[in-house]
Amino acid sequence: MKNLFLLLMATFALAGYADAQKDESVLKLRAVKKIFVGELGRTDNADIVREKIKQRLNRTGVFSVVERKSEADAVLTGTVVIEKYFEDGSDCRSNDLKTEAVGFFYLRAAATDELLWSYEYQPKAFDFAFYAHEAERVYNRVAESVVEKIRKDAGYKDK
Repeated sequence: MKNLFLLLMATFALAGYADAQKDESVLKLRAVKKIFVGELGRTDNADIVREKIKQRLNRTGVFSVVERKSEADAVLTGTVVIEKYFEDGSDCRSNDLKTEAVGFFYLRAAATDELLWSYEYQPKAFDFAFYAHEAERVYNRVAESVVEKIRKDAGYKDK
């Protein structure tokens, strides 16, 4: 019985420690107001996603984007790869062009390089934005997903 009590106490202590760590991470992330968006890859697609993330961060009303790293509270970097291909080996005259993306994003404190937040973008199974071009939908999904994940993890409520 004593061992069970000790095990329960240790479990609660570890859970409390994990919650304290999470709270500290949220506080550090919530202190970020100015973000410098660095390189996300060396392709035109990565540049498009970078610009879309900058626009969406500015629209949050929570974060502002700065153009110099020295002015930032945090720096967002990572890698995004967008692949375009023809489904089922179709030729390039086909309208079956598909676009997929994968991305890894890191938000680090500008002064210390401490990792504040990370995120692996995974595409949603279904997209309601039928009106947009396939590649444009992918760019938008990646950018929106990154910004919403930062907001949520910083403890800000949904829009």
